[in-house]
Parts: sequence; C-alpha cells; structure tokens
Amino acid sequence: MKRHHLALLALAGVIALVLGFWAGQLNHDEPPLEHGTDMRSAPRALPDFRLQDHNGQPFTPERLQGHWNLLFFGYTHCPDVCPTTLAMLRQAMQAYRELGGNPDDWQVVFVSVDPQRDTLERLREYVRYFDPAFLGVTGDPEQLQRLALGVGVVYGRVENPKDPDNYLVDHSASIIAIDPQGREAAVFSPPHVPQALARDMLILAGSGTDK
Repeated sequence: MKRHHLALLALAGVIALVLGFWAGQLNHDEPPLEHGTDMRSAPRALPDFRLQDHNGQPFTPERLQGHWNLLFFGYTHCPDVCPTTLAMLRQAMQAYRELGGNPDDWQVVFVSVDPQRDTLERLREYVRYFDPAFLGVTGDPEQLQRLALGVGVVYGRVENPKDPDNYLVDHSASIIAIDPQGREAAVFSPPHVPQALARDMLILAGSGTDK
C-alpha cells in the first residue's frame, strides 16, 4: 500500500508539472500589455446594475457583452480631466484604426457620476462632441455607485458653499477595459498616451476571451 501511495503521489506530481508547464505556455503566448494592468488571467465579473444610455435605452451588463469596451467615469462639468481623457480616447481609437484594428471591436462608454446635472440630452451632446460613436451613460446614484465600486472606481462630490450648484466631483481617472464576456480585463491608469493605449487595445482584442 505504501509503494502504491508513493506511486500515486509521483503521478500527481508529474501531472501538476505538465499542467503548470501548459498554463505557463498559455500565459507566455499572450503578449504583455505595454501600459495597462493586465487582468486577463483572472478577469473580474461585474456586479448587476441598471443605468440608461444617452438615447434613453436601458444600459445593463448585457450591453457590455459581445465586444470590448473602454469605460471612463466622469461628468460633463469636469474642467480638465474628462475633456482631456475623452479627447485622448478619440485619438486612441484613430491610432487603433491606423494599426489595422477594427473600430467595431471596441465601444467607448463615458459613465457620468453627476446625474443631478447630466441629463441624457446634455450627456448625448457632450460625448458626441468628442466622437459620435462614444456612448454616454448615467442613472440612479445607487446604481452608479454599484458599477463604480465593482470596477474599483471611486468618486465624491466636492461642495461649493459660495455657489452650491457649481460643485465639483473628484473621481478616478483610470480607464477600465471590459472583455466581450462583460468582465473587467485590464485597467489603464494615467498618464494616458493614445498610441500606447491603441497598441494595448490591439493586444486585448487579439487575445483569447473564452477563459
């Protein structure tokens, strides 16, 4: 029995080595991202949420499936980070096309965390100024918070006592990549460079997503 037990342990060890080598080969075959934090080996499922896009249509986790997505959280009254980042995303999409990527592979989603001021009409005008293909999304504060926390994004309102309607919103400047299964697959932290982002988008779009 002892010899049989040792043989089983040896066999299990060989199997573990083979599986480890095979998994290592799979990871090696996927080129590393240049700029982003790669989560493809353990993509994170999104929480359930229900928002609205700028056309008034429901925006749920299912809307993120079937293609890659870049999510950026902000608000239309943002004085600097949001317009700069959306302009960068427009440049990244152009660079992606120039690298031979299919623009239909990706959807850029701007999630407004200021539903009090960002009506659907204002949101639609805002995102279309940067690119007609960009999608604006907002909704109930609780639902926004649920999605944001699910992808590691934080934000908070900064009151303006002298002009209460002219408040600011502090928010993360990261861009979140969502894979065609609707899972968080990468995080891009600032500073953002459009060409570097486009190259990483090409790597992501060419990687396997059936894990």
